[in-house]
Amino acid sequence: MFVNKAAVAEVFKGFQTIFNQSIETLPVYWKNIAGEVPSSGASEDYKWLEGVPMPREWKGARQVVGLSGKHYEVYNTTFEATVGISVDDIEDDKLGLHKPRIQELAEFAGGYHIDALVFAALAAAFTAVGPDGAAFISAAHPRNGLANQSNLIGSGSSDPWFVIDATHAIKPINYQNRAWDGLVNKTQVNDDNVFLDNQALFGTRARRAVAYGRWQYVVGCKTTLDATNFAAAIDAPLGFTDANGVPMPTVENSKKLLVVHPNLVSDARTLIDSEHDSVGASNPFYKMMPYIAVPWLAYTARV
Repeated sequence: MFVNKAAVAEVFKGFQTIFNQSIETLPVYWKNIAGEVPSSGASEDYKWLEGVPMPREWKGARQVVGLSGKHYEVYNTTFEATVGISVDDIEDDKLGLHKPRIQELAEFAGGYHIDALVFAALAAAFTAVGPDGAAFISAAHPRNGLANQSNLIGSGSSDPWFVIDATHAIKPINYQNRAWDGLVNKTQVNDDNVFLDNQALFGTRARRAVAYGRWQYVVGCKTTLDATNFAAAIDAPLGFTDANGVPMPTVENSKKLLVVHPNLVSDARTLIDSEHDSVGASNPFYKMMPYIAVPWLAYTARV
């Protein structure tokens, strides 16, 4: 292939098709627990999280509930990933060698990176501050004139696990999406990388972040994943309220999700997949809810 502007454009068109197809068919974890929130600036303020009241009998004038005075602002970060392809390979029509690289670039930048960010936030939720000023998974969620609430089971420091309800309009975690450029390139014959290094560049650019949402829709634990702690985790949401003491909606356990650290997958299988417990009695949690073991919960230090 003679490397000119038209030839390079055709190469990029082919790579772009491969890239987009890879993203469309990509299985990701984050959609199990998070919702996507569009972002229109450098940051987003989530004070709207407390802005919806329960309907009341209409007597007199409407009681308008505005946005909360609390501020929970999350700033976007810019990310890139770039691969280089020898101009010689383009010239020699060896692009099939690089098809898997473009596919994997799509997988990493278009999906797995969001997984990594979302589950890093989930793993950090025992100490990271959420919208109400308490750690997102905490025994000290404040209420107006009422006792604090807890979505924390136990006080251990082992590998984490969570029971999550992501069936509602507002999710426990928000993927904040400011910009996603898809596949971009720097491939013209007069570009420095081509002229000086004989290399065509293909890459991605994204501006994104992760924010906490409704703490009432997640229960977290860093102690043993056993029958006692699991029972406490599935019962806890029945008592959750908003900041004013109004009960929060909950769903049947079969619609929730057990999310575990990879080291706990055996415990999850024992808890959910076994018809009988260790002494032969019926297991009350048998097939109660689906579960997933997420490798990104073990990757948080490098996100």
